[in-house]
Amino acid sequence: MVLKRELKKLSALEFALAVSLFLPVRTLPDEKEKNRIRLKKLMRLAEEKAKESGVYRAGVFENAWAQLEKARLFEEPETKGAAIFFSEEGFQLFRLPLNVGEEVAVGGRYHIAPLLPALEPHGTFYTVALSLKESHLFRCDKSGCVRIDQLHMPNFGAIKGQTQLPADVGFHSSSRGSAGTPGIQHHSQGDSPEDYHQVQIEHYVHGAAKAVDEYLSGIHAPLIALGDPNLLGYYRKFARHPGLMQEGVDKAYHGMNEADVFSHVWPLAEPVLVRPIDDALDRLAAGHERGDESVCLLESDIVDMARDGRIDTLLLAEDERASPGTRGPNNKENAEEEAVSLLRNVMARQTLAHGGDIFVVPQERLPEEGMAGAILRY
Repeated sequence: MVLKRELKKLSALEFALAVSLFLPVRTLPDEKEKNRIRLKKLMRLAEEKAKESGVYRAGVFENAWAQLEKARLFEEPETKGAAIFFSEEGFQLFRLPLNVGEEVAVGGRYHIAPLLPALEPHGTFYTVALSLKESHLFRCDKSGCVRIDQLHMPNFGAIKGQTQLPADVGFHSSSRGSAGTPGIQHHSQGDSPEDYHQVQIEHYVHGAAKAVDEYLSGIHAPLIALGDPNLLGYYRKFARHPGLMQEGVDKAYHGMNEADVFSHVWPLAEPVLVRPIDDALDRLAAGHERGDESVCLLESDIVDMARDGRIDTLLLAEDERASPGTRGPNNKENAEEEAVSLLRNVMARQTLAHGGDIFVVPQERLPEEGMAGAILRY
């Protein structure tokens, strides 16, 4: 997912040269070289467009290439698409958990329309399920959860085996308590066996949090933690993923299957992912049925209302082209497709600039055929 505040900031910036690139990412081993070839073609096309417009800056493109080399874009298994933005003032990369079509835009502002389907809330979320027997990460949506086997989580048994202390090592009676009973002094390790067990657990959960953070690096999607309270407390202490939800599931994970995990986490995810979109569509349909002026479905009027700050919620139809936004060297958009993309960009940019919300939905869920519907503030 992409956070709304990030997209709002991107859409508001103006530059002498602003380049926006979008490309699908294939994660199979034999596809990685094709990813690099595809990226090179899109970068060459961006250079051509910049030269045609008279805004080409060699240093800007050289810096972008250097940033892309460091980013290791094609090494993250959860990345299905990428959005790349760069200008004379900076570089920004979004790894997306959904496919995007190839697209290049060069101008004075960033082109954000292809990024809108990744705007929160998005249908994908993740669940980290913790237990001392085993811990796993799951990719989930409204249809269920699937365990991600590519991620290797730490093993508590191995940690315990490496650091296990015999019960009588490091702890012995060396003084008297106030009632004449032996007082326990902790030598060598400094903790009781029970305390040291907690240290082992803490070490284990820290490793799990680090593994999940690295795996989901660059992916802004909700993350729900499931496990017993002790493990959840440690996980929240160490986790750095920005999408970690405040509320977790206080349930022992060991022995659960994928369906069990989903049944516990979906009640937390559904209000975040689905309900806001359904509520907005219901409001749009109700206003359209009444025929009042609380909603609008005419694209030209929506653009004007967005500029005036009147849109509370913009609902954009999904781009249904087979390869949305494709502008490769041998497959350029026609004028009509480019106009549609630019219109969507203006609607979105102006809506975000005035604090409105945006949802991308299937076209058939809009009350009429068209690319957009808007719920108005006044």
